[in-house]
Amino acid sequence: MRTILIRKYQRVFNLKEQSECVEIMSLTPAERKTIASLFYEGGQTVQMLSKLTFMEKANASKIISSLENKGFVERSVDKKDRRYTLVTISKQGRELIDKFNEEGLSRIKKVLEANLTDNEIVEINDCAARIYEIFKKIKID
Repeated sequence: MRTILIRKYQRVFNLKEQSECVEIMSLTPAERKTIASLFYEGGQTVQMLSKLTFMEKANASKIISSLENKGFVERSVDKKDRRYTLVTISKQGRELIDKFNEEGLSRIKKVLEANLTDNEIVEINDCAARIYEIFKKIKID
C-alpha cells in the first residue's frame, strides 16, 4: 500500500522530472536524505544520524564527509560530551533545502489548484496537518 501511494504521489507531482534546483539534484539520494534529516531534526551525532537515515555508521560517515566537502554540513565537538562529533547543516545547506522546499511547494500548489476545488484543497490541508501531528508522536531511539 505504501509503495502504491508513493508512486501515485510521484506521478501526480512529476517528481521524476529534473528539479529546477540543480544543486540538490546533483546530490545522491543518500546525501539528500542525510541533509534533509539534519534540516528537520537539527544537529546529530554520526551514530544518531545513521539511525535516522537507516544507514550503517560507516556509510553515514562517508556521506557526511562528502556533504562537508561540498559545504552543506559542518562537524564540531559535541559541547555536552566531547567524545562525540556533532554534525549540523551549514548555512549553505539550509539555503539549499529552503530553495528545494519552495520549488516543491510551488509545484504542489499548481497541481492542486489546477485539479481540485477549494474545498478539496482544504480537506487535503486538514489531512496533512493530522498526519503531521501523528508523525510528531514517533520517537526514534
